Amino acid sequence: MITYNNLPLFELVVPEEEMGVYAISLVDKPATETQWLAFSEEIKFSLDSDKQIISAPLMLANTPIYRKDKMNGEHYIVFTQATLERMAINFFKNNVREFNEMHNSAFGIDNATVVESWLKTSENDKSVALGFKDVPVGSWFISVFIDDKTYWEENIKSGKFKGFSLEGFFEKVQLSAEEPIVNETEKELNDFVNKLDEILKSDLSNKDLIAQLKYLL
Repeated sequence: MITYNNLPLFELVVPEEEMGVYAISLVDKPATETQWLAFSEEIKFSLDSDKQIISAPLMLANTPIYRKDKMNGEHYIVFTQATLERMAINFFKNNVREFNEMHNSAFGIDNATVVESWLKTSENDKSVALGFKDVPVGSWFISVFIDDKTYWEENIKSGKFKGFSLEGFFEKVQLSAEEPIVNETEKELNDFVNKLDEILKSDLSNKDLIAQLKYLL
């Protein structure tokens, strides 16, 4: 069993017959897992007050997320970049337009429109300029226009809602690879530490040791 922080790690995938995301919710804090798996991380909006547009990641790529349910107990789940790409395509292919507050369909939002959707492709991505420098490559971003000045002032600009949360149906697949999926920054750090450990344990002369360390750094 592959683990992350000593807990089981699962990849979430979109079954062939499913659309993936079916709704987006505006939330004020991390959502509680439901039958359909509602997600919300504490990732705040980037606000454009003049245009009444909010931008934020809808889901992070290759980033383990803690979950707890009756079937699996405490565990982590992760979305790959490929899965997020499929979800983003299906989102428009299936013309998903449902917005609500706090994962409650009784509080639907009729004045919200997705005006932009993109996957972060590099560290020079436009999301960095919006303030999301540490979000991993492959993450799915959206920008939403709120076409109601009063709603904008009372619910967005006031800070009542702080981020997006997606709702959808997914399948959990237990990972069986030798290593769990981690974000690129963590992988690079692990590789550096492992290489440094190999060098320090070797029987190199001081001159060769210094040369190897200079090369590594």
